[in-house]
Amino acid sequence: MGASDGPALRSLFPGESRGPVGVSMMYRETWRPSQLDPGLRRGTVTPRARSAFALLLALLVLLFPAAAPAQTFPQFTNFVVDRANIIPAATEAQLNRTLLALQHRTRHQLAIATVPSLEGHPIVEYSVGLARRWGVGRAHYDDGVLILVAPNERKARIEVGYGLEATLTDPRCAEIMRNLMVPAFARGDYAGGIVAGVRAVIARLDAAAPLETAGR
Repeated sequence: MGASDGPALRSLFPGESRGPVGVSMMYRETWRPSQLDPGLRRGTVTPRARSAFALLLALLVLLFPAAAPAQTFPQFTNFVVDRANIIPAATEAQLNRTLLALQHRTRHQLAIATVPSLEGHPIVEYSVGLARRWGVGRAHYDDGVLILVAPNERKARIEVGYGLEATLTDPRCAEIMRNLMVPAFARGDYAGGIVAGVRAVIARLDAAAPLETAGR
């Protein structure tokens, strides 16, 4: 199915040997230092006990290696998949219309995912896995973008297909997140941050030359 036929997604990362392209950020809300018992802030454990505990822990890791948790991803249903329930329905509907119009206008695809948990995985690993599961953009042009937000872990990432890396560079994505998305997230305005990020990404995509004219 071609990009103009609807939101069906195709491979974003066909080159398995390449590393991911994108920018992640961790943001803060009202975090405070841990309220530790004052008696635990100082060295109340002897060095011998600490060494013995470290040895025991190392032995346990060797004897019972922890299996990496399997990744489970939300099912793709539309351009916006809000599993964390942080986007109001009206805003989600408007974003879906905006992203469909972007696809029709530029043939690039931009998808948004929010998840309640990264399931113990680094956000880079999770976002790349989700991008590969969904596939975003046209396979030949590799022109998809995925915005992932994990509010409970206060992490977000913009994943960019290689065909758009000259348009959405890491510094540009970092600027979008740092100046537009993260401040809104820190206020608890997740929908506002996502909308601001989407508008900035779309502005970059609209201003870029079509990939078809670049001989790709």
